[in-house]
Amino acid sequence: MADITFQCPSCGNTIQVSEFIESPTLTCIQCRTVVPIPARQPEVSDQTRPRLTMRAPEEPAAQEPPPPKPRRSLFGGRRKARTGETASSLNTFQTVQAKMPSVRRRVRNRKVNAFLNKVVPWAAFVLMTLVFCWMRFWPGAVPPARLTILIESAGWALLVLHITVIVFAFGEDPFQGVLCALIPGYSLYFLFTQADQYILRALVAAMLIAFGWDTGIAIRKGWQGFYKTTNMWLQDTDSFQNSGPSKVKRK
Repeated sequence: MADITFQCPSCGNTIQVSEFIESPTLTCIQCRTVVPIPARQPEVSDQTRPRLTMRAPEEPAAQEPPPPKPRRSLFGGRRKARTGETASSLNTFQTVQAKMPSVRRRVRNRKVNAFLNKVVPWAAFVLMTLVFCWMRFWPGAVPPARLTILIESAGWALLVLHITVIVFAFGEDPFQGVLCALIPGYSLYFLFTQADQYILRALVAAMLIAFGWDTGIAIRKGWQGFYKTTNMWLQDTDSFQNSGPSKVKRK
């Protein structure tokens, strides 16, 4: 059983009555207004309901076959378009052909860089080692007076190379530069394990083989002289503080 629901036009009260009520009007409980009962709406039967019809799916449109891939000419030149080839395929083929020289150039540059990074540093290292060792150890190659100057100059050159390695280390990583400047021998570790300066590495290695022992002796003598000078200065300062100025006699 269904009920009829409507609202009072005067106060807006919702009123619900049975569909089998016989009276055409009804008194509102709140405002006491006589309200006509609206007629019940007829239900929609199955015959009056709209029916859904199924539509047959549309057949997909026939796809065109893809254009044939362009074939490269045996003589490396441009080939004319054949029947069935589109302009886009030819443009793609011409673009690939235009990029081929740049790819070949890139591969050739990579091979040249590999040759320069591997063969040239080793050749320079062997050549400089032979020349430096001949000048340092071969009897009569350099006069004794000039040999002393050569050894001193090699020590200063190694100091300049050490500063150069520190500059390269600061350029790559400031922390590595600080370690090279403060820790003795760390510049050699950085140069031979982490830096990419192959020619500089070959030069330093050749000079260390020829003049490394003499440079080490010079560094030890320099530190010993610095230690003696500092010790004497401290002793003179302590003796001056212990003696003190001459005391003035009171009258």
